Amino acid sequence: MEITFDLETLSTTNQAPIVQIGAVAFEDMTIYDKFLRTIKIESLEGYGFILDYRTIKWWLGQEKKAINSVFFTKEEVTLDTALNDFNIWYKNVLKNHSLKKIDLWSHATFDPPILMNNYKKVGLGPSMHYRQFKDIRTLSGLANLPSKDRGNLIHHNALDDSIYQAGYISEMLKKIKSK
Repeated sequence: MEITFDLETLSTTNQAPIVQIGAVAFEDMTIYDKFLRTIKIESLEGYGFILDYRTIKWWLGQEKKAINSVFFTKEEVTLDTALNDFNIWYKNVLKNHSLKKIDLWSHATFDPPILMNNYKKVGLGPSMHYRQFKDIRTLSGLANLPSKDRGNLIHHNALDDSIYQAGYISEMLKKIKSK
């Protein structure tokens, strides 16, 4: 069992505010649990996050489906609620699958530092340990496997990106293990 997660943010530094968290628990191309929280932009005020105007401009150039799924959904929660919910989801994945720990795949130089900083800013401790973070880019280099077609998944929707990553990671791990 593995987890992959993705963040959508308003900057590319570790001081970025998170606007969406998506994750899936998976094994061998099968997804067992999903997580998605979209954060109310207003709830990001007062934490001292640093916005990157190039990132905001970049967002304005994305597909309308992506923009709407991140910024114009009715199912928004505050940042602290989203992070607390992510902790609860993570603990439930461990409990429901009788695991003591689990690897968390992402773009390790981007997502984990931002996630950990957001936890710190809202005063919550993360449920996961920093040693559990694994890097998709390193795995991709080792597997030498080109990325695959996303199909109907919305690029830059955190849950859809996590679903895509789960399939890609599964394929890469399978290729590496077969060598």
